[in-house]
Amino acid sequence: MKRLIFFAGGLILMTSVCAKTWNINNPYDAANVNQLSAYNNVSNAYYGINVYQASTGSGYGASTNLNFNVQRFNRIFELGVMIDANHRQVKGFEFMYKHFLGFHSANYYHKTAKLFLHYNFLYRLPSATFVDPSYMKSPNANPAMLKGKVTTFEHALGLGAQISLLKQLYLETSAGFGVYFGSHYQGTTPGTWGIHKNNYGFVPSFKLGFGFQF
Repeated sequence: MKRLIFFAGGLILMTSVCAKTWNINNPYDAANVNQLSAYNNVSNAYYGINVYQASTGSGYGASTNLNFNVQRFNRIFELGVMIDANHRQVKGFEFMYKHFLGFHSANYYHKTAKLFLHYNFLYRLPSATFVDPSYMKSPNANPAMLKGKVTTFEHALGLGAQISLLKQLYLETSAGFGVYFGSHYQGTTPGTWGIHKNNYGFVPSFKLGFGFQF
């Protein structure tokens, strides 16, 4: 976990230096000149990095998500990996789309807090196995009688907030509700919030983390 934090910090510092060297503007600098002029040119795009602690009700527990993002106008597209902090391995991939509200207001860039709607897609790698609980009740239970590896897809819609801390550093939090599809067996699903069926369910999701816009 410490290595991940040091890596993310070093990456942010290195990219920030490169951005200044290449004279890449960011929307916060542009805002001081003309609040929306930077976005009048459709070729403009801005880049950033996010580190989250995230959890959904699908039964996998919390994960550390490292995402890279591209911002154009009031839209942000993120792509990254989910990391299992306990086992220090990649446990899946994430895509996130954010649509910021109030983009055309005169003081948009100077707002301390900005609200956004989001769509979140998660793909979890088939790295876990689940035992059918009906086998475990038998005194002759065979450990080889497994339900199988789990590959899970999750979709969620929700609302979030981006809170400015420094010029390009921000705190971000979001909550949503969605559906997961996978080979979960209902009896092995942990007691998380939501509605769980044999191989799908409707569950909430939560995120809290930091971001840096280059």
